[in-house]
Amino acid sequence: MARRPAALPLRKFLPFLSLMWVCGLVCLLLLPSILLSVMRLLDKPLPTWQWKGEFRVASLAMIVWPLALIAGTYISRTGALDWLLLPPLQLLVVGLPLWWLIEFGRRGLQG
Repeated sequence: MARRPAALPLRKFLPFLSLMWVCGLVCLLLLPSILLSVMRLLDKPLPTWQWKGEFRVASLAMIVWPLALIAGTYISRTGALDWLLLPPLQLLVVGLPLWWLIEFGRRGLQG
């Protein structure tokens, strides 16, 4: 009788782990709006900042995208800790091109 590999039960929880990473990312994205809302409720002055390098930073971050694809392919084939490392890599592989497209579309537009 053949034994099951030890990582097989962990593979059942991969969708839940991916959901956990997505929820954590959404919480991080909502944090600035929560802080600004609290400042507005407390009648504190809102900070003003102007930074014009968003598209440049997004373009430089796209250098990481092929590396994340290669790392994801390697990790998924080896099977070692793929249940832990693949969800954040999936977010990175999906999120970087979306960020670049958003910054490309916003380029030259008034705030």
